[in-house]
Amino acid sequence: MSKKINTTSIGLFIVTGVALGVTGLLLFSSSKMFSKTRDLIVYFNDSLNGLNVGAPVKFRGVTVGSVKRVMVRFNQATNDYAMPVIIEFEEKLLQERMPSLVYVFTEGDIAERIKLGMRATLQTESLVTGVLYVGVDMDPKAPPPVFHQLEKRYPELPTEPTATQQLFNNLASLDIKSL
Repeated sequence: MSKKINTTSIGLFIVTGVALGVTGLLLFSSSKMFSKTRDLIVYFNDSLNGLNVGAPVKFRGVTVGSVKRVMVRFNQATNDYAMPVIIEFEEKLLQERMPSLVYVFTEGDIAERIKLGMRATLQTESLVTGVLYVGVDMDPKAPPPVFHQLEKRYPELPTEPTATQQLFNNLASLDIKSL
């Protein structure tokens, strides 16, 4: 003789399994979900070819965040052709890797660090592939900051060209014919 199938038990088993699966997926797929982040905007005067959403943001080579959005224009003057990039710093990464760097989460500390020379640059992750990342560093000899936003919607981190970009700019302006 065969037993009658209990549909209530099967339904409860399936619902419980799906609930556990969704919970596990949420917990393990994205640690960012529970981490506090701080968005900043940077404007680059160079080509962003090779910079992708999700690219790392590194402070002196240590990953502390990621690129959130790459845009062509955002909240800037009509004659301003700098390219905006929204980056996010992750508090969890900052606390784990650089406890003294949590200052990016307060407006006053960001302004103070900018005065001390905190700048963003485009760096090359790989010369072969041309993949870029955003590097953040302290440069006490940095030129005065240039800000691009018309309305302050994000804290803005000023940029400066890398040493390689400065070298290429100097070579481009060199008058070879006169030499």
